[in-house]
Amino acid sequence: MIDPMSAERISIIGTFKNLIALVTCVPLMLGCSLSIGVSTVWPVFEWAAIALFVAGLLSMAVAMFLALLELRICLQQVEYEHQRIVSLDPDQPTTRS
Repeated sequence: MIDPMSAERISIIGTFKNLIALVTCVPLMLGCSLSIGVSTVWPVFEWAAIALFVAGLLSMAVAMFLALLELRICLQQVEYEHQRIVSLDPDQPTTRS
């Protein structure tokens, strides 16, 4: 189980990395849209549009992966706190499905 302070530190770092991945995705997708528009005049830009689209999708996939890791760490923190509360009052029934 992760202690509370390290979970918070990991969560902040994970959130920062996730935001970087998402903020990277937006300009890549905007560049893809711009390249699609320019490709009507210069067909060479079709390749740039494809490359930017794939890079944007990869950036979004990385962001989703990091968000899931962060969620896992947050849920470990909730489980840790639940165990601490239960250990304070062992007679209280727990509702778990």
